[in-house]
Amino acid sequence: MNGTANGKGTRTTVLLLTLLCVFVVNTVEAVGAAYKPRQLMAIMITKFPRYATWPTGGNGPNGKMVLCLATKDRSLKAELEGMLKGKDYGGHKWEVKTVSSLRDAQGYPLVFVGKDMKEPDDAWYQTIRKQGVLTFGEKSGGKRSSVINFV
Repeated sequence: MNGTANGKGTRTTVLLLTLLCVFVVNTVEAVGAAYKPRQLMAIMITKFPRYATWPTGGNGPNGKMVLCLATKDRSLKAELEGMLKGKDYGGHKWEVKTVSSLRDAQGYPLVFVGKDMKEPDDAWYQTIRKQGVLTFGEKSGGKRSSVINFV
């Protein structure tokens, strides 16, 4: 009798776990379908910094949390500015800045490198590594990649 009860309990547990997994997957798919790709990217870019450990004396938040966009695509900037208007990051006002070259993207706590930009070289990464920069990118297959890479 114990074997039957345990078998029934195991089947019930498996069924409940399966239903839970189906529910979670459907919820994630529904959330993803509700947003355009640039909107999802903007949401993720603004959420990741809270998990960063900013080095003392580095580029971490200093009055403002500046997100530097190294891309010619202005749709992401518009999306981010709309999302961040009037919001702050731990007491620091958000600011979105666009630059036309990677050389100009140094000195900011957050840098997004668009797929339309030339791949950063080792010297650029060495420079920003010393500054404490969280990098985002959207290229795949390159020699190097950003800390967080959207593909």
